[in-house]
Amino acid sequence: MDPALNLQVLRLLCAAAIGSAGGLLYDLLRFARQGRGRAVEITADLLFCLAMSLSAFLFAMSAPSGRLGQWELAASLFTFLLWQHGIGPWIRRRLVRCRPRASRESQNEKKK
Repeated sequence: MDPALNLQVLRLLCAAAIGSAGGLLYDLLRFARQGRGRAVEITADLLFCLAMSLSAFLFAMSAPSGRLGQWELAASLFTFLLWQHGIGPWIRRRLVRCRPRASRESQNEKKK
């Protein structure tokens, strides 16, 4: 492969990894903030926004001329959405099983 093509493939894979990591972080923060109050929810949302903004900024600055291509953004968005609608539900079901029983019962009581 041409060196320029290798760099493009590597950048697409990095963008996909950033999108997947964003999906994982979102799910972990979603699990951590459930039933813990509004302040924890706001803090978790701000932490997610900060982490994703920082990763996008650093990724864009590592690009030649500091220019991020549309395919990198599309790859990152696609893998984030793939995580949220494909892999994420499977992971969330496993995380709910790991939660202590008392915590699950208190959540069920709050829903009623």
